[in-house]
Amino acid sequence: MTSIKTKEEILKRLKEKFENLVGKEISDEELIEKCLIFSNTHIDELVSEKKKVLELTPELKKEILSVAQNCELYYLDKTDDELIYGI
Repeated sequence: MTSIKTKEEILKRLKEKFENLVGKEISDEELIEKCLIFSNTHIDELVSEKKKVLELTPELKKEILSVAQNCELYYLDKTDDELIYGI
């Protein structure tokens, strides 16, 4: 799972990647301009990304809970607080 990054972190990562691949430095403004131009020319792909979001179906929810239990991240048994306070 990826963590949420700030705009500055994303910009820094893109800048480093660009500079490593191209071999020359680029300003933040130039990089943003290139990203905007790229996004504009690939707008259909950009918009279709939203369609790739999975809908949380009962089957998917069941699978997620199963994996979480196997990794010991989630337990079906009620906690002491749930038993005592009826949460």
